[in-house]
Amino acid sequence: MKKQFLSCLILFSALIFSCKNKSDDNGELKRTAFISKADSLISVTFDTLKSSLIRAIGENNYEGAIAFCYAAASPLTNTYSSDDITIERTSDKYRSPSNAPDSMEQRIMAAFQQLKNKQVAITPVFEEDKQGKYHYFKPIMLQAMCLNCHGSKTDQIQPAVWQSIRQKYPADLAYDYKEGDLRGMWHVIASKKMRGKVK
Repeated sequence: MKKQFLSCLILFSALIFSCKNKSDDNGELKRTAFISKADSLISVTFDTLKSSLIRAIGENNYEGAIAFCYAAASPLTNTYSSDDITIERTSDKYRSPSNAPDSMEQRIMAAFQQLKNKQVAITPVFEEDKQGKYHYFKPIMLQAMCLNCHGSKTDQIQPAVWQSIRQKYPADLAYDYKEGDLRGMWHVIASKKMRGKVK
């Protein structure tokens, strides 16, 4: 009788363990699929923003870039968002208050900056919140071209460009960067409902 009970207990434990492993494997697959999708969305959004920005600069120099960003950067960033997945950009030194980080983003930004200060490579971060939403954070590093609007306001940003920035963004904090600085980050969020759709 004891042997029978022990055998049943072992079999039951094995079944529970097997089910748990399958559940964990399924969760890991969904996380991996979401990260891949998030990377893809960031890439296509960045390409869309960059090509549109270069066109605006070609048409009206860097004053054109400021006008473009003011009118179209946020709508273009949202182009590939949906009811279940959103794409955001944020920074601790934001140009528009609409890009100000929330508490979760502040924490990730601070962690990214600590790694940058230690000269450690910054890698993307995945988190799942208490509501079951997936979050993916990817750093945005400042490129040389960006210094024309985000560099030193005395040495790199032209007076006409600086005047345009101050007119359109009176609360601007996004200047005095150097090439290679941490400019901000992408934040892709998938709702709990979206998680089941990610493949």
